[in-house]
Amino acid sequence: MSPSPARQRGVALITALLVVALVTVAAVSLTAAHQLDLRRAATSQSFGQAHLHAHSAEALAAELLGYLHADPEVAAAIARGSCTSPPAGLEIEGAFVTVYLEDLHCRINLNNLADAEDTETEEGFVRLVEALNRDDSAVRIDPEALVAALREWIDPEVEDDWYSWQDPPYRPANQPLASASELLLVRGVDEAVYRALEPYVTALPATGTALNTTAAPELLREAFQLPDAGDMDTDEQPGWGAYTRLSMAIELDERVHRRCTVIHGPSGRIVLRRLRAC
Repeated sequence: MSPSPARQRGVALITALLVVALVTVAAVSLTAAHQLDLRRAATSQSFGQAHLHAHSAEALAAELLGYLHADPEVAAAIARGSCTSPPAGLEIEGAFVTVYLEDLHCRINLNNLADAEDTETEEGFVRLVEALNRDDSAVRIDPEALVAALREWIDPEVEDDWYSWQDPPYRPANQPLASASELLLVRGVDEAVYRALEPYVTALPATGTALNTTAAPELLREAFQLPDAGDMDTDEQPGWGAYTRLSMAIELDERVHRRCTVIHGPSGRIVLRRLRAC
């Protein structure tokens, strides 16, 4: 017995609706994939343009720092004002680039503490920690223990089993700190301790670096028992330090690309580059 015409029409209608539904799903999927590809391409292009702008800013900053180190009087004039330069902005090819410089010699170089004979840095660091303990109720740091832990972290001949018992276990670097944030891995340092220390410390790829005694923040001036900047002999005032941090924010295509770069001014060499805010 053959199906009735009405039943055949119903089956044909259902089949047609199913085909339309499948075609619609396929079309939506293809459209979504195409839009995703377009967004990926736009993001990649935007990142590439921001990358080029950042490299240009680094080259210009390195050239400027070269001039500063070639002219001590200009460098000293800049250092008298502040540890950071005023923000500078420039619009170029649809992007707005904002940059500023920071003299990292306005901070304590943690790698200086690896030298037990550098008593000036050690005593200044200890007094800084004592001041933080006094002023911040959330911070309780044993300064001598922290100095010892830092030296053990850096010293290639010292192994501390404490790190192997952590979850997850890890090993000390046994080399100078590459970044101040590495301090978070050192025994005795938690997030609260790091937040308190972060504005006053850095990690430079050299030891024996000097503190900018003119422009250093007030708490460091107290820790190193420095006189008021106005009372210092002009001849003793340092210029801009050898290591400078360049902070960049590049606004492009409704996105903000950030970069943090450390430059060795005398040579123009890029010491550290990170794709995040300083």
